[in-house]
Amino acid sequence: MDADVMSTFLFHERIQANLSMRKRVLKLTEAAREANLLAAAQTYAHASGLAPDWGTGAISRKARVLLPGEARVECCVAELELFELFREKLFPVEDDEMIHQALKNVLSTTADDVLEVDLTFLALPQSVFSAAHLEQLLAVIRADAPLPPAATLSVLDGLVEELGFVNMQKYMQITAPHRVTRAIQQSQSERQRASHSDSREKRALVLCSATLPSDCWRVYSMRISGRWTDQGWGNTNINKVEIRAVTARAGLVYVQLHSVDWKSDKSRTEVSFGGTQLGQGLDEEDEQVRKNLDLEGAESLLEILTEGDLVQITMGCVGWSGHRAQAEDTRLEIEYFPYAV
Repeated sequence: MDADVMSTFLFHERIQANLSMRKRVLKLTEAAREANLLAAAQTYAHASGLAPDWGTGAISRKARVLLPGEARVECCVAELELFELFREKLFPVEDDEMIHQALKNVLSTTADDVLEVDLTFLALPQSVFSAAHLEQLLAVIRADAPLPPAATLSVLDGLVEELGFVNMQKYMQITAPHRVTRAIQQSQSERQRASHSDSREKRALVLCSATLPSDCWRVYSMRISGRWTDQGWGNTNINKVEIRAVTARAGLVYVQLHSVDWKSDKSRTEVSFGGTQLGQGLDEEDEQVRKNLDLEGAESLLEILTEGDLVQITMGCVGWSGHRAQAEDTRLEIEYFPYAV
């Protein structure tokens, strides 16, 4: 894919890229470098938001954020690149003269080559956005400071949302010890079956559903289990069990949980992700789960789910002769972080 097209897509104001998408774009960076397409590699790296070396000297170059009331925050350019506000508005991809002219009052370089970002025009109360809050957020992200007091989490959560931190999973991991968790559960009401001869609509089984409650800020973990089988003979590993999520942040999202295999499945299958294992991979003993679960997609789903989103567990039956699908006792358990207060 053309690097400029991908970059424009990711920087569009209506696109909210999750970590999974960013990792895939980052892989294009390495492919472009191997092909000696250095300009494309830099564009991909910049667009991904995950490569600290997207620009020459981005790690070492100092930056200073100027805020109302003569407050200032010292950091580096690479740290500003972790936030969409700075990536999209202050370091635009498009080489447009009008954009550069508009940014002259915001960006400047001091005599000692420090990039100054002037945000003194922001009309925000200090209770919402202050130098102390930004410094604390940067310290948390660097993991070089104690966890913030629980009382400040609501402010930092709001700041992360407004600035658009590109690695929400990391922020969730770091702040998890200071949060409480709540849980909801849903179970399949009755056994469901589908056959290859059924209509397409009847072959798409919705096993159970849950709407995230009004106090849900982010989902911390999910556990899904059930008895999922196919026809029990012949061709197998075809029918899929998936999460179907209708989200406010990313629209309709599908994540594969399991591929039914009568040869190797146990009587009951359980899939879990997130929680203390978020970003740490799966237990090596969970061979079947590792084989079937789209872990990257599942963990990326956690960072976008919020109040009012619909989460469904679905199972499909292919329309090939002889194929069947059956599901019973499906359970969905969702552990979430409520809004900090």
